Amino acid sequence: MFPIYILEEGVELPSEGTYYVVAQDGIYLRKETGLIQATVRVNGISSLEEIVPTANLRLPKLPPEVVVRALLFFRSIYRQLDSEAVVLLHYSQENRSYRLYCPEQTVSGMSVSHYDADGRLEGYQLVGSIHSHCDFGAFHSGIDRRDEHDFDGLHITIGRVDQPYFTVSCSVVVNDNRFPTQPEDVLTGVREVSWKPRPGFTYRREMVPEEEQNPTDPGWIGTVKFLFGFSPLIWNPEGYVWAQDPSQFYDMVLPDGQDYRHVGFPRTWMERVTKVRPVLAKKLGPPGDIYARPPTRRKSVVPTRIQPKAREGG
Repeated sequence: MFPIYILEEGVELPSEGTYYVVAQDGIYLRKETGLIQATVRVNGISSLEEIVPTANLRLPKLPPEVVVRALLFFRSIYRQLDSEAVVLLHYSQENRSYRLYCPEQTVSGMSVSHYDADGRLEGYQLVGSIHSHCDFGAFHSGIDRRDEHDFDGLHITIGRVDQPYFTVSCSVVVNDNRFPTQPEDVLTGVREVSWKPRPGFTYRREMVPEEEQNPTDPGWIGTVKFLFGFSPLIWNPEGYVWAQDPSQFYDMVLPDGQDYRHVGFPRTWMERVTKVRPVLAKKLGPPGDIYARPPTRRKSVVPTRIQPKAREGG
């Protein structure tokens, strides 16, 4: 076993011999033979035991009302903008309760391209996020992994918001390490349902009468009745993280026999979502760019009929 040195301020490394160095940017092997002396990066120290990365979320499970509130917001965004959206998950140790915050965000049909993660709720700590996948399955895409690589906490993707039930993928992220977890381990009231996606049908719960839609708070939006879009195929691109079976659908069971009609979300959330719409360029490129040169149009030639010459004397 070669010696192991931790390269801290004031530590002097030996000028001879073979040994390992644990530095700020990784592990190195200082190797010396009769012909070569070198310091090279290595993946690990072969003489040590391996360790299995783990992460235990020391938070209570999310109550069903929180998940349903996010789901209804995602369905409304999908209906109006045909796009994804995100809400930030906050937790209060003192109150032992969760709250959702909708940040200002720019979205497209397939992603949330930008959102302001600096918004905070007083007395609450930011502990994760929930975002939607419109009419396709729940998974953590490459964009999701990029957005969450330095965002420690619980991250949940809710998919197939075009259906009466939904798919879900849950992960705990710590220092760009992702630990998939089962929905029942982090969500209260979640249950599996047998459902095959169907195109063009109406949401199974009826519209709530106006007198039942949170009459004490006109700033909240209840559930609405709308048609869903088509059902695309589910694919598994390489590099994406599928924490759960993407074909498994779920439902949330609210306490005291309530259903989704008893949950709403603030109207101001809808105003914080802006969709970027692509603009088609009129010019294909600069004049000297042969790869973007507009196609030349051939002028249509109208044949001219030759009139016969008049005969003399006739």
